[in-house]
Amino acid sequence: KFIQRFVLNLLYCRSS
Repeated sequence: KFIQRFVLNLLYCRSS
């Protein structure tokens, strides 16, 4: 699932 990476990236950017 490539969506998982997209969500992870989004969460990471938001957490920053």
